[in-house]
Amino acid sequence: MHLTNYSLNKNSDKFKVAGAEFSDINSNASKQLLSNVYKKITAKGGRDINYLKRQIDELAAKTVIALEPYLKMLTTALFHQTTRTHGASRYWASTS
Repeated sequence: MHLTNYSLNKNSDKFKVAGAEFSDINSNASKQLLSNVYKKITAKGGRDINYLKRQIDELAAKTVIALEPYLKMLTTALFHQTTRTHGASRYWASTS
């Protein structure tokens, strides 16, 4: 089972539902648009947003790189299972 922050936090007494003001930059809701978070950081004289976005991009890329061997193993296992069960020609015909 996979639990997200939202699925855990929505039942908290401290959780603030956004409602109609979801896109309002001044909202104090628990769940907000990332673009509004960037605007709030900028308004408070915080970090360089472009630098922050690059750091997030790098983290996401490094996460995918770290998962690559596992994903490759799963893909290989799935492909071999599919070709053994149904034959390669039937597999490729169904995916094109």
